[in-house]
Amino acid sequence: MKKRVTFGFFGFLTIDYQAARAYLDAMAAQGWALAEVWLGVVARFRRTDRTDLHYYVDIAEPVPQDTPEYREHCRRAGWERLYTVRYMNIYRSLPGAETVPIQAPDEGTFRRYRADVARWCATCAVFLAVLVTLALTRYLLIGFPTVASLLRLSAASSTAAFLLFATPAALTGGAVYLAASVKRLFQWREAAKAGGWSDAPPLARARLRGTLTIFSYLGVAALAGCFALDLVSMPSAKPLIFLAAVIGVAVLMTYCSSGAHMRQPKRVRLWRCAALAGFVLALGLGRGLFSPAFSAMRAHVEAQLPALETPYDHMESYGSLLLSYARGTDELAVPAEMPMDRRLIVEQYDCYAPVMADRMARALWNYDMVPMEGRQDVWEGWKDGRYNLLSRRGSRVRLVSVPTASRDRALTDRLLAWIVEE
Repeated sequence: MKKRVTFGFFGFLTIDYQAARAYLDAMAAQGWALAEVWLGVVARFRRTDRTDLHYYVDIAEPVPQDTPEYREHCRRAGWERLYTVRYMNIYRSLPGAETVPIQAPDEGTFRRYRADVARWCATCAVFLAVLVTLALTRYLLIGFPTVASLLRLSAASSTAAFLLFATPAALTGGAVYLAASVKRLFQWREAAKAGGWSDAPPLARARLRGTLTIFSYLGVAALAGCFALDLVSMPSAKPLIFLAAVIGVAVLMTYCSSGAHMRQPKRVRLWRCAALAGFVLALGLGRGLFSPAFSAMRAHVEAQLPALETPYDHMESYGSLLLSYARGTDELAVPAEMPMDRRLIVEQYDCYAPVMADRMARALWNYDMVPMEGRQDVWEGWKDGRYNLLSRRGSRVRLVSVPTASRDRALTDRLLAWIVEE
């Protein structure tokens, strides 16, 4: 029995619209008609008996092409528009119709194509420049990120940790996109001079570039999830209120605009604003349901730090789905003639699972640390004038760093007892 349905990859970049057309025509020649495109990535095909079926794909200009007049123009040319996927219009031939190209291969068409792609390249370049600036700033202030710093940062801000973790991949993908787009701009310029269409890129190469679409979708979804987690878990609701106000302004501006000069129809922009408003509403409900739990996590891990005779000079605590973290610092009495870091540093990490605690402990461990005598879960070491203690038990990790010149032996003994306690 013949298959009635099949699926194929359709994550083509907009600059590879000719490869998308070649792919659809190849499927049509095998008896497959495009039924729909899911999430702009997966194409579903159904069996067809048409032998004259073929497709046309071009770069969309949504507002001018969202009119009855334009649809009539397509019908006279023998085409029916099916979908718009990432600024690509997909048309199929009408049964028995003689088809002609919808867009003429003239200077005007290629000028519009080049303007669209140049604008996308500029947006990508600005995004990459921001990432590079943030990465360099962090390197100059803190140094290269480590596993420990990423885990700590994830407790304070999942969004910041994800951006830091994904920066190398984003820079690589952005560079590939920019290189391919600039190459296509030059090809279109030459095609405009010759008065014809440029050759379609090889299908295998276009599909390989199209994987950038999948990674970008996954990256945006992960970034949105991290952003939502931060807004739900953070103590203050001010960012959520600000985001709601921005969306309200966007809705008002969209409703009042005429739309003739916009890149998208008004109904599309209103749907997007509605989706963002729903996202903010879901975050507000999430804060009501889960924010007390995150506050309790922060309070619990903060209460686990050892009590001092006076309050800590500085205390910070964070909580997320994977990690709760508290850190306290206090200035100790150290002889003035000894120029060293005088701070007492106490940290505790409550991890989601023992395997994560093991990774955290390995990241915090220094090469000079050795197991404490009689203990396999406590390590001690001396480095840069400081005595460091590290312990891991179950899903909990504790760290203490004390200046070796500190004369408060009672405090040191109390911290040691805290480190090794069951």
